[in-house]
Amino acid sequence: MGLFSIFKGKDAAGHEASGDRLMDSGDWGPAKLAYEDALAKLDKQFPPPGDAAAIARRLEDKRGQCMESLAREHFEQAEELVDAGYSDEAREYYHLALELAREAAFRERIEARLAATEAGPGLPLADEVHIPSYPLASDPEADFAGDPDEYFEALLSTLPADVSRAYESYGSNFKTGYIALNQGDFATAAAELALALDLNPDRQGYIPLELATALVNLGQGPEARGLLENFLAHQPGNLPAYRLLCEIFWEGSQFEQAGALLESLPADLKLSLDYYQLRGETLMRAGESAEAETLFRGFLADHGWNQEIAVALAGALEAQGDPAAARELYGQLMAQCQGCGARIPIPIKRKFADLGAATGQPAQPLIELYLALAQEDAAQAPHCYRQVSTLYDLLGNRTEAQRFRQIAGSGAQAPGSGGDGN
Repeated sequence: MGLFSIFKGKDAAGHEASGDRLMDSGDWGPAKLAYEDALAKLDKQFPPPGDAAAIARRLEDKRGQCMESLAREHFEQAEELVDAGYSDEAREYYHLALELAREAAFRERIEARLAATEAGPGLPLADEVHIPSYPLASDPEADFAGDPDEYFEALLSTLPADVSRAYESYGSNFKTGYIALNQGDFATAAAELALALDLNPDRQGYIPLELATALVNLGQGPEARGLLENFLAHQPGNLPAYRLLCEIFWEGSQFEQAGALLESLPADLKLSLDYYQLRGETLMRAGESAEAETLFRGFLADHGWNQEIAVALAGALEAQGDPAAARELYGQLMAQCQGCGARIPIPIKRKFADLGAATGQPAQPLIELYLALAQEDAAQAPHCYRQVSTLYDLLGNRTEAQRFRQIAGSGAQAPGSGGDGN
């Protein structure tokens, strides 16, 4: 190598290779910049390579792919902001998407959505989704204002037919208690379900399970444990009961009891995803992360890829002091979501970003990821902006570092960065 060659920086091929790596990992913004740097280097190269025109076309195509992918990311961010009621903020992302998008049909869709938001909140969007008039059973915070009978029927519709018929037969106290349980009013639920149990003492019934659920949420684990153990004596195949018992044992740091309980499961339940999750969680809480890693890897080897188990495995790797391996696994999870077109869960993206910061990954892609996360999850925005501030400090950009420190402290929103990272 010549003495001064170390000062020349990358050539066009080097920037293209960087862009390829970034594009493979879904870092569309930095990849776009890398391809633009490659084009600039190619334009200045003298003498130009014989196939310069073909190289330029290839770089432009790759740059265009990055722009289209960025446009779709901005469009998704805008959609989420509209769903959350932030139409003003969403318009900025629609405009960004429109600037980047090249595909005609997609541009028309962006323009239509932008026009709908600019028309005001009274105009519904074209593909607005109808939401049922009753809250879902999985949303205990929902405030149901309609007919309690209708709500009760809606809750029962989510259950197996035999369980639904049993719940319908338990009377008015059970109905009131079950509704309260699903709305998060655990004190009312416990009182009404206890009355229902007095009136329906059948040991094979499901009332003890629902009453135990209310008691666990009230911090009354010992009382709930007795109900659950009696219930499982008659219903040994009921996984929710095992989950609740594990919660009680975990709360009391009784990890050996939780392990013994899980080993007592019927053989068919030991083949279930729930068993591996409960067993792995027990090991992790007991500080046995290496054993948990072995368990999770065994599941993936025997049953194939599973997002929930992969997330648990990443947690086990991080607990063992291997953040780089954990981040690599989170990267695989994100790639799996992108590959099938699913939206990447926010907790996965945040762990990927946090572990990237912890392992010294390039700052600029992390800044873009944290800014996107701040828009997706307002509750985590202060954490994201603090991370952005630290990353700008590492880049030597004191102005932006100070700006984002102030934003993090004030709780204000910052849709984008005004700095260039220099």
